[in-house]
Amino acid sequence: MERLRTPGLMHELLAIRKDLSRRARLILALSAWGAVVLVWFALTNWDILPPFSLPSPVGVLRAFARLWTEYDLLGNVMKSWWRIAQAFFWCAVIAIPLGLLMGSFRWVHDLVNPVAAPMRSMPITAFLPAFIALFGMEESMKVAFLWFGMFFYLSSTLFTSSTTTACLRLPGRWAQNTATFSGCCFARRSPRSSAPSASSMTSVGPT
Repeated sequence: MERLRTPGLMHELLAIRKDLSRRARLILALSAWGAVVLVWFALTNWDILPPFSLPSPVGVLRAFARLWTEYDLLGNVMKSWWRIAQAFFWCAVIAIPLGLLMGSFRWVHDLVNPVAAPMRSMPITAFLPAFIALFGMEESMKVAFLWFGMFFYLSSTLFTSSTTTACLRLPGRWAQNTATFSGCCFARRSPRSSAPSASSMTSVGPT
């Protein structure tokens, strides 16, 4: 009787706007990965794609074993992590104060954002030849390239967070409206009212 009361997986999947149980999410995740592996096996086993374009799963496992035993895979991974850690450290040292200044002073945002906004839309690989020309192929080039890829996104994130936090400190409905419609703002209180007027809010979010 208890078993009949427990909803099955199909009942959960067909329910509209209802959260799935942990068991259902696990089954779906395993099914998705199983489907990917089956398609992979099919494409390589039936020679639909050449091995140079898509190696077989067995070939990938053999290559992984060789990388681990013959080519110091773990050591290379640690070197990559060290480069990323250095780049993130220097990025945080510069981008965090700059982002907070952009969120605190409008003129800093207007000064930096015309350069930062286009950079966030540029593919980072387009700048690789310039970094090679400036720094060569040494370790400093790799760290600088990673720093460049993080910097503009981190400064933008800090700017958005700082201005949104300032908006959320406004009185209830004003904070909700400001955070919802402008996201990032500079709010100025009117001297005659405890709540800011709609005309006193100027949106300065990233373009």
